[in-house]
Amino acid sequence: AGLSNVVVAGKLSASDVAALMDESDLFCLPTRSEGFSTSLLEAAACATPALITDVGGVAEMIPDEAYGTVLADARPATIATAIEKAADEKGRLAKQGALSFERVRALYSWECTARAVADACQDAIDSLLVAARPLVAVERHFLDEGIELRAHERDLRGQRCG
Repeated sequence: AGLSNVVVAGKLSASDVAALMDESDLFCLPTRSEGFSTSLLEAAACATPALITDVGGVAEMIPDEAYGTVLADARPATIATAIEKAADEKGRLAKQGALSFERVRALYSWECTARAVADACQDAIDSLLVAARPLVAVERHFLDEGIELRAHERDLRGQRCG
């Protein structure tokens, strides 16, 4: 029914997926439910432009149409129209693929992810320390007055992020 160039590949290894993504003109993910899509990141890492529904964290990777095509809905007619339009605009697809590749490298590399996790841990530690300052000040006041606070003592130094 007009799908002679479509092949259902089945389960593939990561290297096979990357090789196919490198050869693809378009990554199409018309999902109705998605968190932050790992497959969208994989497509971007291969400079493959995306056609995806507006779910989960899509806007973080595709902030506007320069980075990919965000579908209004997952209806078959909407998807078909978007694919047909994309087929006629190879230059736009190439630009989207290049921009999404740069975005994924700049924001979602392992180094960036590790830095973001480390920063979040540091923020959590800093928040605990800021929250502890009033307790420490009250404790010092009572200790200066000779009143013991054994039942109210807090030791935040031993806490860890994660």
